[in-house]
Amino acid sequence: MGRDGVLFGDEMGLGKTIQAIGVMNTMENLKRVLIVAPATLRLNWKREIEKWLGPNMTIQVVNGGKAIDLDGDIVIINYDVCIKHEATLKAITWDLLIADEAHYMKNGKAKRTAAILGKWNRDPLKVVAPIQATKKIFLTGTPIPNRPIEAWTLVNALDRENFKNRGYFAKRYANGHHNGWGWDETGAANLDELQDKMRGTILV
Repeated sequence: MGRDGVLFGDEMGLGKTIQAIGVMNTMENLKRVLIVAPATLRLNWKREIEKWLGPNMTIQVVNGGKAIDLDGDIVIINYDVCIKHEATLKAITWDLLIADEAHYMKNGKAKRTAAILGKWNRDPLKVVAPIQATKKIFLTGTPIPNRPIEAWTLVNALDRENFKNRGYFAKRYANGHHNGWGWDETGAANLDELQDKMRGTILV
């Protein structure tokens, strides 16, 4: 509760959804919540919120890409539809952003990742702003699906103070090096240190 960004890394079936709703129950002055989830999980989120949420809040499940007003207290939307409603989502400062199956955003170059987390560019005119949220909770049973570099977009979005330099992260934890043809970030290194750093900052 004392952190602005948290990554719930429990395995599937251990109740990450209910933990996130528990945070919602604990937050004071909670008014606007955005939940991004795979399309198949949207209605499950609605059911779980109706079952476990204490405050009386309206729930809006977004279907498709037609222009709409996001007028629910809690808006549930799937990843790919975020691209179509990007401007509307970014016009609101959310009290809480929940991203379920957050490893969907492991590719920093993907459109859906940029639509939610934003995208840095050396050219200021090409920078993509992230969705603004006071508090962020990401849920995934696989924080590092295959290799450490895949965690970068998540850890950077949740804690820009402790995870602010992608180059350092790649060298330190992904064995980043130039192989003669280009930059290779497919390796792994110092994993115990990475785990300790994540547990000490964002990871539950």
